[in-house]
Amino acid sequence: MHRILMLFLASCFITLGWGQGARTHFGEIALQVGDGPEQTYYARTVTLYREVSIVYDTTLQMQTDDHSQLFFYPQLHHGNHFVLHMMLSPLEKPGKEKETEFFDVYFDLGDTLPEVLQVEGVDSTVFFCRNGLFIARRMYSRDLKGTFQIRRVPGMGEYVSGALDVQFQFPAPEDSLRMERIVLRGELSIPEANLRKGTVTGLTTTEAVQKRRFKRNLLVAAVLTVFIVAVALR
Repeated sequence: MHRILMLFLASCFITLGWGQGARTHFGEIALQVGDGPEQTYYARTVTLYREVSIVYDTTLQMQTDDHSQLFFYPQLHHGNHFVLHMMLSPLEKPGKEKETEFFDVYFDLGDTLPEVLQVEGVDSTVFFCRNGLFIARRMYSRDLKGTFQIRRVPGMGEYVSGALDVQFQFPAPEDSLRMERIVLRGELSIPEANLRKGTVTGLTTTEAVQKRRFKRNLLVAAVLTVFIVAVALR
């Protein structure tokens, strides 16, 4: 049911021309999932957050007469970490049927961010979401290793260039108890508008907001869904 809702809302925004005139992509990423072939994806959006934290939060509740099901999605809150967010959609090839699978990926980079960040054997720092679908259980990465490079471009103010060459283990969609290897590598560009600070984005962890978080998350679920699907499919 929630898949139908997401696709319907996305189609409404696409029909209205949502996002016209925006830059088409911010880099190309080679992505390999499990034993599948390596494929090239566009980075449709790339955002670097600082002074945030990222957790799975209750985003959607499905209610029937005798059953209630909670669904989760990564959400940002005020904190002291850097988080890199990418939305990846397939690179279209002439004569090939358009693919619709896309990925919403968050990397928790920790509380300091040197120009070259090397990680080895880190767990629970990648949030790898397929097709903007909410999940019924929280899924965590294992054994992240590789290199992130985040550098300012000389003469371009806060414009940032980036690259990554990383791999990690993540639960398979059809069997969350089975881990599969994910490999991502490529180059990115991050304009000033996509360099965001937690205190500026309105993220907070005050007690009053904590008490209202569950209700708020349910209300914004449709908006979050529209954004994820519409950006990836435009």
